[in-house]
Amino acid sequence: MISKNNFKNLIHKFSLKKLNEIKLYKNLHLNDECYLFGDGPSIKWFDLNNFNNKVGFTCGKIFYHKDYKKLNLKYLSIAEPFYFSPIFLMTHKRSGGNYEDTKGKLILKKDPLICNIKNKILNLNQISIFLNLSNFPFFLNKKNIIYLFKDIPNFQLIENIYKNNLHPFQGSMSFAIMILIYMGFKKIHLVGFDYYFDQPISGHWFEKGTGIKIELNDKKNELFFKLISDTVEIISITKDCKSRYTNSIEYSELCDNELKYRENSELCSEEDLNTFNQSAWHSYRI
Repeated sequence: MISKNNFKNLIHKFSLKKLNEIKLYKNLHLNDECYLFGDGPSIKWFDLNNFNNKVGFTCGKIFYHKDYKKLNLKYLSIAEPFYFSPIFLMTHKRSGGNYEDTKGKLILKKDPLICNIKNKILNLNQISIFLNLSNFPFFLNKKNIIYLFKDIPNFQLIENIYKNNLHPFQGSMSFAIMILIYMGFKKIHLVGFDYYFDQPISGHWFEKGTGIKIELNDKKNELFFKLISDTVEIISITKDCKSRYTNSIEYSELCDNELKYRENSELCSEEDLNTFNQSAWHSYRI
């Protein structure tokens, strides 16, 4: 049976033309500003109407938000390799809402949430989508998908990051930021990246509750932000706190309207919440 690494190398060999499509995006947004959306619970306090004045890019699931069409959302990325493979072999090791039910278990069946995300992607025809190359066989003939594998051609910043023993494509945030810098954005506003607040918060806007305070000694991301600081300005939009690694601004200072908390059932349809709840690997608290 062919190994994952051999399979990825085989795909890479026959996909060089496809990988070069990223070059069409080089400096496409030179000196522009953008919003990068994560999925942190702080979004439950934010009105998305306030984030439509700049290009939007998401590396999370903001497209499940009832108000996402109010955004100027142009780009979406998913860094996970083999995320859309029909053979889903994944052991659940991280904590989550159903952790005791899934801890250490090999999940063999296709996760219903991932199937749902794929169906949504197939209908996002006006958004450019960036995926790991290993997902190429599962989206044949989908023209608005751009694939990346380990690097971006002739992009010195990525080479510098590798030299510091970091892998810029292993995390959803760093994967997205590399693409945004390549596209020429001079300023990136982070929305919903609560892990990087001075009091880190775990959880998501589509989960129930306000999130969970955690301790996070995140040296890798601290170094990542330091390495890109001379290339791009990062500003985190926060709620009642500051960012640990970047400049930040309070939502209430940035926007005219007050913070207003809404529960996940107000932000996401019942059907989509049921899909999140059925995801054994992700184990969300719905």
